[in-house]
Amino acid sequence: ELRTPLASIIGFSELLLKRDFDATTARELLDIVHRQAGHLSALVTQVLELARLESGGPAVLQIGPQRIEAILGEALNTVAPLGQNARIALALEPDLPPVAADPHKLGAALAHVLNNSLVYSAPGTPVTVRAWRGPDAAVGTVLLRISDSGIGMSDEQQAAMFDAFYRAKPDARPESTGLGLAIFRETLQLHNAGVEVASTLGRGTDITLTLPAAAAPPHA
Repeated sequence: ELRTPLASIIGFSELLLKRDFDATTARELLDIVHRQAGHLSALVTQVLELARLESGGPAVLQIGPQRIEAILGEALNTVAPLGQNARIALALEPDLPPVAADPHKLGAALAHVLNNSLVYSAPGTPVTVRAWRGPDAAVGTVLLRISDSGIGMSDEQQAAMFDAFYRAKPDARPESTGLGLAIFRETLQLHNAGVEVASTLGRGTDITLTLPAAAAPPHA
């Protein structure tokens, strides 16, 4: 995975050094080098993040009581550069209990799912985020579901979707690192959170998280 963008950077930079190009062609080659360098930077960043989560365990998190709105705010800020946040519809049950979470890590993890939902569904179609109380009040959970009406996944794709470097359609998104959902899964495991995936080819995907509610503060 690291070799592909690196080979492009080396190859096109060597061309620029060895041959004289007109200004337009030179700029096109430099643009390719720049994009591949950005892809390489993102790949290295995500490789390091996944390694940090896998090796550091819960110690890498700063878990505390967090409002689900704050966590979603982190996620929405992360995907904002796509310019498609207007497509994201929030449907949150009122007065949800706080969840036990690291808002930055969990928000970043949710952003990977939102990013996929936005990219793999038709422009203008909504991506819905719902949150509601879990059915077992004694245990205390909050359920959060991200739904889209995009291309969906086969059973085979669903089985592999959380594997590092897996890309269901690599030709459709050459800039993808294939690490986002692996980071998402690892982050959920460190939060003791569950995840269920329901997807149908051509109809869309639902990803449902079960997040543990934060312990109630002690009574005075």
